[in-house]
Amino acid sequence: MDKIPCNPEIANTDMCRVYRKVGKCFMDIHHKNYPKSNYTTEVEKDFRELDQEKEFTCRQRHNDIHHEVRATEKPPLQDMVVAVNSLTLAAKMKSAFAKK
Repeated sequence: MDKIPCNPEIANTDMCRVYRKVGKCFMDIHHKNYPKSNYTTEVEKDFRELDQEKEFTCRQRHNDIHHEVRATEKPPLQDMVVAVNSLTLAAKMKSAFAKK
């Protein structure tokens, strides 16, 4: 998962809208594939939760993305299946080799 920190020039200052609202700047997970309501099947949910499909970012940036950027088009189901299966297989192989 990519990590995109808060801008140190505005974090925890009155220039940060999140800081003004809740009293602190913080980071959380932004799903690159949104809205969540578009991803309803198990494959779609698993795809949306892949590390490569998320980023840990400043809440203000997260808010800005949802306000300023149109949601991405949902990938074809076959692409989601391949991504989920590939990463699941890679994780199983890594675990198997770690046990040896």
